[in-house]
Amino acid sequence: MEERLQKILDLEHTPRIIEGIDIANISGSEAVGSLVKFIDGRPFKAGYRRFRIKTVKGIDDYAMIAEVVRRRYKYALRGEELWPD
Repeated sequence: MEERLQKILDLEHTPRIIEGIDIANISGSEAVGSLVKFIDGRPFKAGYRRFRIKTVKGIDDYAMIAEVVRRRYKYALRGEELWPD
């Protein structure tokens, strides 16, 4: 599967770590962001995360995703987590 993704996206290397982010909310309240992680094409459930949205008011999925990305990658910047491909 990873090889197909490499060809489709015209990547130099086969991706090893893939992360996906999604936002869920109830009419703009109680918003959470979910992060799932796959390593070598298999779910890595220890890497799954849930982020309660703290800085965005109302319904703005793009801003909520940006918040999750900032919060998630601060750990990679510190060297505490691996960077996804």
